[in-house]
Amino acid sequence: MDNKRRLGGVVLTAIMVISVFVTLTVPVYATEEDMTTLGEIQKAIEESGAKWQAGNTSVSGLSFEEKQQLCGLKSRSYTKDLGREGEQRVGALVKDPNAMSAGGISQGKIPLRVSMPPFASPGEVLASWTATNNYVWGVGFDGSVVWISEPTELMDYEYTTTGTYLGSFNTPWAGNWSADFAWNSNTNTLWQVNVGGDNCIYELDPANGNVLNTICDPDGIWNLTSQRGLAYDAGTDTFYVGGWNDGIVYHIQGPTLTNPGKIIDQFIPPDSARLISGLAFAPDGTLWIGTNGCPDMLYQVDLTTHKVIQCFAHPECQTYCFVAGGLACDGAGKLWMVSQATNTVYYVDTTGAPAYPDAFDWRDYNGGDWTTPIRDQGPCGSCWAFGSLCSMESYINIQKNDPTADIDLSEQYLLSCSEGDCEGWYEDAVLDYLRDTGTVDEACFPYQANDTIPCSNACADAECRTWQITDWDWIPPSTSEIQGHLLDAPIVTGVVVYDDFFHYTEGIYEHVWGNLSGYHLVNMVGYNDTENYWICKNSWNTSWGENGWFKIRYGECGIETENAYIAPPITESIMRVNKTVFDETTGEWVDMINADVDDTVRFRICIPNPCNNLNDVEVNDILSDGLEYANEATVNGVACEPEEVISNPDGTTTIKWKYNVAKSCTEPFSELEVSESITIEFDALVTKECSVDINCANATAYCGECMPPERIFAHEDCAKVATMLLYEDFEGTFPPSGWIVTDNIGSNPVWGRNDVTGTDNFAGDGYCAIADSDYWYDPMNTDLISPVIDCTGLSDVYLAFDTDYWNLLGYDWANVSVRSSATGGAWVTILAWNEDHYGPLTVNQNISEYADNQPNLQIRFNYDTKGYEWLWYWEVDNVGVCGASEELAFDTGKGTYPSISGMHNGTIAPAYDINVSRMYTYPCTGTGGHSKSVVFSNATTGAEIANGTWTGYSGDWHNITFGSSFVLGAGKTYNYTIHTGSYPQIHHTSALQTANGWINCTKFTDANGKEYDNWIPAIRLE
Repeated sequence: MDNKRRLGGVVLTAIMVISVFVTLTVPVYATEEDMTTLGEIQKAIEESGAKWQAGNTSVSGLSFEEKQQLCGLKSRSYTKDLGREGEQRVGALVKDPNAMSAGGISQGKIPLRVSMPPFASPGEVLASWTATNNYVWGVGFDGSVVWISEPTELMDYEYTTTGTYLGSFNTPWAGNWSADFAWNSNTNTLWQVNVGGDNCIYELDPANGNVLNTICDPDGIWNLTSQRGLAYDAGTDTFYVGGWNDGIVYHIQGPTLTNPGKIIDQFIPPDSARLISGLAFAPDGTLWIGTNGCPDMLYQVDLTTHKVIQCFAHPECQTYCFVAGGLACDGAGKLWMVSQATNTVYYVDTTGAPAYPDAFDWRDYNGGDWTTPIRDQGPCGSCWAFGSLCSMESYINIQKNDPTADIDLSEQYLLSCSEGDCEGWYEDAVLDYLRDTGTVDEACFPYQANDTIPCSNACADAECRTWQITDWDWIPPSTSEIQGHLLDAPIVTGVVVYDDFFHYTEGIYEHVWGNLSGYHLVNMVGYNDTENYWICKNSWNTSWGENGWFKIRYGECGIETENAYIAPPITESIMRVNKTVFDETTGEWVDMINADVDDTVRFRICIPNPCNNLNDVEVNDILSDGLEYANEATVNGVACEPEEVISNPDGTTTIKWKYNVAKSCTEPFSELEVSESITIEFDALVTKECSVDINCANATAYCGECMPPERIFAHEDCAKVATMLLYEDFEGTFPPSGWIVTDNIGSNPVWGRNDVTGTDNFAGDGYCAIADSDYWYDPMNTDLISPVIDCTGLSDVYLAFDTDYWNLLGYDWANVSVRSSATGGAWVTILAWNEDHYGPLTVNQNISEYADNQPNLQIRFNYDTKGYEWLWYWEVDNVGVCGASEELAFDTGKGTYPSISGMHNGTIAPAYDINVSRMYTYPCTGTGGHSKSVVFSNATTGAEIANGTWTGYSGDWHNITFGSSFVLGAGKTYNYTIHTGSYPQIHHTSALQTANGWINCTKFTDANGKEYDNWIPAIRLE
């Protein structure tokens, strides 16, 4: 199991962020001699462009623990979703954006990034399709057909470039693992490397798979590396073999040379390029290296210098890690690659990078240095504060169009007032804090490298000296994407730090020797394509590196994988905004009232302005789709309608007031003195049942359905709910009351709650139940059994639960069973998985035949590793059983969210006749999610069968009721056109099989005009 997709679990007091981390085992630190010989170290140092100095820099003489402390960026292994959106789950209420004022900034002065050219760019998917293999790894291309290996079945499959299956043949010679391919254009034969058999390279007849030749390693070196990647250079008749275990690329002799298999030379690719999964020789004589990691990356390497030319992430890097396999390159230099997670084959562009300058440096741009001076974080792991603030400081210079402005922001304020400390913090967390709270200037709270100093030690007028960013986001791991953002402003960058980094003095840094010390947050300010390096700013004072700066080679130390940019503008002294609502029963302004449909409520927005400095103010208040602006606005007690009322496509409403002391604005803003506070009041009409909850912190308004979780679950997961029979979210003690946990093999780990193992809940929210072989490192066979459930009087019973299941190559099983008197008291398996089912995934099962009006139904979740140890895990959350007395109609079940409004087109093919009188649209929890209209037509003739229109927020507004019922016949196909409104749930797939038939997406066009082919609306026809 050397290829186990191991992530790990201890958050290091260190640095890198990907936006979802999981668990990392504590690393074992090798000596330099363990890593390679001293002679090889010296040779690598001599070949690199950097210089090292032993013992004389400000940090090189520190102990290992002290060096670790300097690397204060904590690491999140986001195994599921590497984008920020993956963590933002909508709760029971829907949040309105902040109402706030901003002073002193004109966004029109801020330079914005030039739009990308209208052609493909590196990493862009040009085509994709799903392979029929059970598992995919190796990729080969002969100029017309694509070859995909199936290592678990020892099969090779042949496809057209559009995914049509052409044939397959067995590869019994492969032993345990048939990996990557390489096409020999000299002989028109296919070469393939294997792992676990004789670890040789085989020449195959592409017509039938017959073995024509074999090349093994005469010295027994490259064949002991779990070799997975293979590339062939037809011009020199040589191969490149990529080692999975050692991360080394071996250049070996080909079949016509003197000693086939003999190593010609070898090189270690970029530091991040470990777990080599695929290689491809490009027409321009460069080598592409695919890595299987987190994130999975593609590196283009110059075979003369062994330097990275460019890199980008695997197409599924926003969703999965450790899914990359082999590579193949076509005559245009574009790549074929695969995903083990989805069995998808991708054709990806490698060219078309925007015409950016060959070199760029914010230290010397238009005659000015737009960066700020080098700082010194001292003996404190506060790099997270320095790395983020120096980017923010440079952006202020750019925003002010003044390279000498050099506002010095306070790192101590972040250290004393946020959750970060001298033990480190997360990149995304500090950027969120700078967006939501901000920091003050250095003079207000000088740096003292001490996290025990209270926040109250900041200057008395700190609130008036606050700087905040508007927002931030991750930059995709791509050289061209990073360069494009660098042309806007310096960016925040995470980097892996090894011991040799502390000794760096000048030149282009490449990791050569030493242990992993941790993760570090720095500031990237430029690049050089000619010499392939990034320019970065450190926070270890000017005695380190090049006066505090360093150059780092492309691809080194994960430098491309942890970058974030700040979105303009940066605002100074943003006032805290208090927002309240008037309670007529008490005559007071309060945080929350309960309101009925058609009620008019009055809101108050107060900007206290203790700083007496309001001189350029814009107030934006956004009402949710449950509220409509109803006039009667006043500003400081004087009648004043807003400058603009905007109806947004998602159903929300933006109300905008502006004030500038230097010019006439909407009355009475022009009458305000600079020192005055501002109080705005206005009326709003309630258009749906909700509680109007005004949260003063961050001035956020809420309007959502008042429905307990149990009823939400029942409403969304059971077709026509009569009774909620069981609901368990595992938030209390474990096991919950009435639940039973068993160990079926004795003295082994069992089901528990995920806070024990420290594994994130990827199935739902809060806590979940988990059977975690990855944590315990032991075999497991354990049951989690529900209490007895009384199903008397209920003909239709449904089971639903949220889950996240990581399987290791089919070794372990996740089973769900039921029993009752209807099964004779015996457990009957209703679900059995031995392949990945990544969460958050909601599973719905009709268990009516097992419940069958019986008073003693039970559910069992069994996790069985079949005697193996150290596999992955199974998470279960939000287990619900509900009963109904009416027959289930066509139901897609819940989807994911959020979505936006748009036009859905597709087909429905029912498995049986459905009498339809209305269509229900699954909404995002606590919203007014709905569809505006729907049309069904005959797929053959195009004749319209039925249509319906939404009647607005009245009654059950999630439903569209048709004028008269109609039948969708079993086995027939129908077209649908559904125009969705705000907040519907979506199934992100092109085809979905339900218990009642199929539904497909032909095209979805969103409100912004973007088109997709994998957005199916979550609906129920009944």
